[in-house]
Amino acid sequence: MTKDFEIWLSANERALNGDTLGLFRDSLKCFKNDIDRPSFLLAYQGMLMQVRSNILNSSRPADFPEGRWNAMIGELARVEKWDEVTFDAIQKKEVDRGGVKEPPVVQVQESVREAFKYWRDLRNTCAHYKDSIFTKAHTLTLYAFIQQNLLSMTVEGGFAKLMNEFQDYYTPSKVNRASTPIQPLLQKICTVIIPSERDKFVEKLLYHLDSRYRIVEAEELMRDMWLFNAELKTILMNYLRKNEGIKWQFVDMCPRAVLDLYQPDEIHELWYKYIPKMEHGEAVLCELLVADKIDKNDYEEMPKHILEQKFSVNAGAAELTQVQIGILQQIKYFDVFMEHYMDSAFTSRYGQTQKLNSKCRFYVTNLACVDFSKQENAQRIHDVFAHTYHPYLVANDFREYLREMPDRYSMLKGTFDQMGLVMPEAILVGTKSENVLEEQ
Repeated sequence: MTKDFEIWLSANERALNGDTLGLFRDSLKCFKNDIDRPSFLLAYQGMLMQVRSNILNSSRPADFPEGRWNAMIGELARVEKWDEVTFDAIQKKEVDRGGVKEPPVVQVQESVREAFKYWRDLRNTCAHYKDSIFTKAHTLTLYAFIQQNLLSMTVEGGFAKLMNEFQDYYTPSKVNRASTPIQPLLQKICTVIIPSERDKFVEKLLYHLDSRYRIVEAEELMRDMWLFNAELKTILMNYLRKNEGIKWQFVDMCPRAVLDLYQPDEIHELWYKYIPKMEHGEAVLCELLVADKIDKNDYEEMPKHILEQKFSVNAGAAELTQVQIGILQQIKYFDVFMEHYMDSAFTSRYGQTQKLNSKCRFYVTNLACVDFSKQENAQRIHDVFAHTYHPYLVANDFREYLREMPDRYSMLKGTFDQMGLVMPEAILVGTKSENVLEEQ
């Protein structure tokens, strides 16, 4: 029955005052041993102790009179009065003093302030053994209230306080992110921020990072949120669906997210407009193909269009697994590449070689995915690089790829040998002239 509260307690140990933590643990021990009234009293006292600690460790709010603030802090420090002063601080609402609005001590919703009156009355009933039945259900309800509200009961307000913690996390002078995991902060979104404000919090947090040109950090945060738990994933999905320009970039970073974020009527625009812009577009395409989300009538046009767009800006193919390469062959993706871009009549055309020398990334990353055991592919590679007029910078980069991937080089050479072809000197690994750039 107490599992949820125990999980919450374990996840938020570092956020809780030491005395609070001890009181909550003792409350659980009493609960499990059927000592019902003490279990409630200890939980109530721990809750009040945490709010007291939050106030004592906060700065005076703007517009709050310094004298009144200092007097309250002094009263909170007194052993005999702290619980009454803490309760009164929770109940204090915004007051208009001659046109100047004096803020509340603790930023909470009015329903939470009212709930505290109920818990205090119940505490008095429990402590004085008044004529009423007291059961485990009372304590369990208090546990649930603590989980939902306690960490947000701060002077700054849970929203503002957690926002400051995230901003500190992304400030290099304050936090070494390499050795400080973000998961505890992500957990706080689900425990400190009330449910109705969590979407707003995430939106404001991402806007804060983006507006300060912390694009990489914003992308990393979104990825961490997506993987953290179902609740944050849902919140992020809602945010991304409202921001098309960010949505496709997130999918580029997390290809598997495409199936959650895009509806069937959005798929055509996705592959036509956005996948050519993606660094990992081919991986996204694989996810769509495996899930059978692409209209088969688009299979012929799609690889031609994507390759044409990538060729125009020298965008490379993603680093793919053999399984993914096999999936893309459903639409003959790399066959289309070979047919249209590894044609010696195209690559040797007058003035074309210089143009193609600016497309090295496009060529080499796609060639890295081509099946060298197929004789048709080997023939095209041979004809392009054996020709007197070939894109020599592409040849140099392709040769470097073959040098770094000896198994792939052996496969290509083996296919050449079977066909009675000689490895073109431009891509032959180990020749004396391999590093000499000869203008065509």
